[in-house]
Amino acid sequence: TYSISDTLYAPISDYNIGLTFLNLKQTDSCLFYLHRAAKSAIRTKRSDVLVYIYGTMADCYLTIDNLAKRKHYLMLANTEAEKIGNKQFLAMGLSNLAQGALMQKDFREAVHFGEQSLKLLKEQPYPVLKMKVDSMLAVAYQGTGNFDAAYQCQKTYIAEREQIVGKQQREQLDQLRV
Repeated sequence: TYSISDTLYAPISDYNIGLTFLNLKQTDSCLFYLHRAAKSAIRTKRSDVLVYIYGTMADCYLTIDNLAKRKHYLMLANTEAEKIGNKQFLAMGLSNLAQGALMQKDFREAVHFGEQSLKLLKEQPYPVLKMKVDSMLAVAYQGTGNFDAAYQCQKTYIAEREQIVGKQQREQLDQLRV
């Protein structure tokens, strides 16, 4: 008999199947394959894959409005992102935690996670994510009654948005000019 001993791609295959089921809004199947992928990734010590798996599990729980499980898996994803030193993944996870806190109207927690995300984004820029975090922080600070901080975040968001839009418009004009 012939057996396949290369299990390196098993968690990735199960992850892809789980992601497909998530896109089809079939959460039971999604979670089945993602849990299977997680077990395999843990066994093969694939923290890089676990970040994706746990993040997608969090998305799956979001679709069924289980915010507690969503937060749990976002925290697991962040732990794995820290292990591999990927600050961009960590910033994304923290921004998703801030978003979840806003959904639950926990403005202090949203500020906490949002500020942590911004610190990482200073080290590893990702302009679109920074805009998202700034806009969420504006809402969160307003919710805590810190209107000055909310105003500053809103100003930063608007300036960044105008810079990106202005850059896109300049690129379009340059293409027309050529």
